[in-house]
Amino acid sequence: MPAKVESRLITGDKEYDREQMRILLIKNGLTPTEVARALGIAPQSVSQVIHRITNSQRVTTFLENLPIQV
Repeated sequence: MPAKVESRLITGDKEYDREQMRILLIKNGLTPTEVARALGIAPQSVSQVIHRITNSQRVTTFLENLPIQV
């Protein structure tokens, strides 16, 4: 079971969360690979968080701190 991560980006509806995270990246002109480079982690890790397969406080915090929000 993935670790519990508290975030305004995670509502419990995986489809909605996935869509909102993808929109957030697009609005900020970022790709999962660019986020991974900024955090020093594998791009697959970022994609798994976006697709709601796993949780990561680092990735979620990074997304929450982007300048343009959904």
